[in-house]
Amino acid sequence: LLPLDPAATWKIRVEVATVVDILNVAVSNAVATAESAGINAYNSQDLGGNVKWSFARAAVPGETITWTGLSATDPTDWADGDNWDLKRPVAATDDVVIPTGRTKYPSFGAGNYVLNRLTVEEGASLKLLGTHATVTNALSVHGSLVCTGTERFDISAATVDFTGGSVTPAESDFVINGEVGQTVNLGGCTFNFVNVERAGSVTFTDDFSAKRFAVRPSAALSLTFAAGETVTADALHLEGYVGGESLLTLGSSEPGTAWKLNLTKDVQQVTGVTVSDSDASGGVTIRGGSTSTGTDTANWDFATATASWTGAVSTDFATADNWIPAAVPGADTVVSLTPLRGETVTVVVPANSPASVKKLILGSGEGTVKFTAQSPITIKERLEIPAKATVVLNAYDVPNVVSNDVVIRKDGVLTHDQLKKLNLVVEGDLTIDTGARIDADCKGCGQGKSSTGLPSAFEPYDWGSGGGGS
Repeated sequence: LLPLDPAATWKIRVEVATVVDILNVAVSNAVATAESAGINAYNSQDLGGNVKWSFARAAVPGETITWTGLSATDPTDWADGDNWDLKRPVAATDDVVIPTGRTKYPSFGAGNYVLNRLTVEEGASLKLLGTHATVTNALSVHGSLVCTGTERFDISAATVDFTGGSVTPAESDFVINGEVGQTVNLGGCTFNFVNVERAGSVTFTDDFSAKRFAVRPSAALSLTFAAGETVTADALHLEGYVGGESLLTLGSSEPGTAWKLNLTKDVQQVTGVTVSDSDASGGVTIRGGSTSTGTDTANWDFATATASWTGAVSTDFATADNWIPAAVPGADTVVSLTPLRGETVTVVVPANSPASVKKLILGSGEGTVKFTAQSPITIKERLEIPAKATVVLNAYDVPNVVSNDVVIRKDGVLTHDQLKKLNLVVEGDLTIDTGARIDADCKGCGQGKSSTGLPSAFEPYDWGSGGGGS
């Protein structure tokens, strides 16, 4: 690969996401543009004058490659082969080591990466910048793992060890999804989202904390937790009821000795769980409902009726097949509408079908929820409307009633979308956080005639709710 004029340079631009496969070439005067990814040529010859090119022998499967941070171009660039002792970029078959004692440490850029083994030693660090990484055989983090956004780690590795390590979680996803049995030591670290998406077995050998802990088995799945250790979560999804079967089993590493599960907020969706030796007394009561069972448990409730939304048939609240278990929620039912990030739940209470529930859980501000009541609804316990949740109350002749407190969090909305009024009785306290909204703007109207004189039209009318164009 040569320029027509031996004294000139030629330019090449390779987008960051491009798959590059260059073998057995000789190259001169090739300049990868500033916005281009670095270009790696294996078993190739550098004839001089090349910019942002790396020349190295092909990777040997299972080979150890160690970070040096010695590139003259960018000593933090993961993709720059000059930052590694083998003078080549990392291959999917490598045993990658980020050692202690380096001046500069790597930043994992945006894109998809597959790693065989990854070790971050004590005192070392790895920063993720929009990364989606998959680790297939072993992950050991004894130093610092720094997330900056919505990065995702898919861990199919048989062993995971965070002993002595630390995690800056940001908004990241840590997904355990191997096909073989996995032993996971999360080292007492705090994560954003911890997800288990697989069948078979996973053993957790230490405690951990997460903004959300979610388990969605694809077939029968057994989770074993270390006796005496604690899992702490703000939101809990244990979605074990699949295809009419309860697939999820939770137990202790020492039968007869409890493991602890502390749920800090009442954001939960629990179905199809068989649990034993679990002490949840450090947090909110966990409701397993009729699809779950437990032995030697504390602060688990299997008696209270629960309804978890699936939307399998439609958006209709009054359709039994939209719920787990398959029954329309009643006045003593705790209802959970709890989408994960990127998911949307839309539920409509149809006209002429008044509804009553014990509690309505609208997620944690992670996914998007829209709950519309075309008929009056009564809610016995506290109603919290979190971020990304909208409650639309369109019944107005008979009031909607919350027999407790109503709390609207930042970016939560209480509104109506018909040309009448918002009719809600709150028997407890009403709290509206900064950035929350009760939206009745331009929705209060009185029946009459428009300025054109046409009948059955509406003119703005102030119902005292901020309507009428105010």
